[in-house]
Amino acid sequence: MKKFLAACLFPVFLAITADADIIYFKDGMKTICQDKAWEENDQVKCEYAGWILTYQKSDVLRILKSRSSKPTTEPAIKNPKKDQVKIPPGPAEGITKQIDPKKTKGLTFYDPRRPYKYWTDHNSKHKSYKEAIQALSLKYGRSPEWIRNNMGQTNDLSEIHQNLHTHQSAESSK
Repeated sequence: MKKFLAACLFPVFLAITADADIIYFKDGMKTICQDKAWEENDQVKCEYAGWILTYQKSDVLRILKSRSSKPTTEPAIKNPKKDQVKIPPGPAEGITKQIDPKKTKGLTFYDPRRPYKYWTDHNSKHKSYKEAIQALSLKYGRSPEWIRNNMGQTNDLSEIHQNLHTHQSAESSK
């Protein structure tokens, strides 16, 4: 069943990240932008879920531009109220958002601008990736390796918790 699910979702993940730029940080973390990433003065900016994320250039190791040579086939939709461009939802939207995660809406797992760069929820903040993974390991009763393998490639904390919960539920139902 796992192989079948992985085989079905693999093309979806490729489609999601095919036109996404990736920001690699000096501490080993990365952010996958939904659209593009660019440098502006002493900052690196990233378009993600309609927001512009800003990071200090000194924290960034490199930006991987993964633009395809073909233009997108889906046109942007104009928002008449605010005259802002809204990107149509992708095919995988909703896959990891089946249940409402507790206390994590709008939070990011990693932000190099915070004193405690790694958060696992509103009240659990950590200075290192290893500490954050250990906290998630205790919360879900799984090994740190299992957490790393099942948290997904997202920086959105609610999606990370949803991914871990989904994988945990799938293993429990066997």
